[in-house]
Amino acid sequence: MIYKVLRDLGSDDTCYHREIKKDTILYGCEQHTYGCISPNGVAVTFQPDGDYPFFEIKKSDVQVIS
Repeated sequence: MIYKVLRDLGSDDTCYHREIKKDTILYGCEQHTYGCISPNGVAVTFQPDGDYPFFEIKKSDVQVIS
């Protein structure tokens, strides 16, 4: 899946611990997430092929665009 970030995220808003700007494109992680993603989150990556590294982002902070 491909996601678009819906708002500016500060370093405390995700486990990525860096700012992510609104409208940033993220990709669903296609690798094993080791059970560390909460029910309210989704595993995403900056890698278009869905490869590691991944991090969790709240479902409410992204929109599926593809």
